[in-house]
Amino acid sequence: MILFLDRTDEEAKNQFLEEIELMKAIGSHRNIVSMLGCWVNSDPIFLVLEYVPYGDLLHWLRNKRIQVYVIIRYIRYFSTGRSV
Repeated sequence: MILFLDRTDEEAKNQFLEEIELMKAIGSHRNIVSMLGCWVNSDPIFLVLEYVPYGDLLHWLRNKRIQVYVIIRYIRYFSTGRSV
């Protein structure tokens, strides 16, 4: 659950509300974390997301940085037909 406390700035609150609206618009997709619910009528506002067992994407990418780098170079090499 992501909790938005009323002591944060107004711009951050608006971005959080935009994120909630975006997740509502996307709906359900197998490659996107699903929104299970939200509360926006009074502070604090919150967003409930499905559980993802392997952590967040940023930490996964950092842990796999070298493997991801090699894959990207491989894709670039074969898509352009020359070395990068």
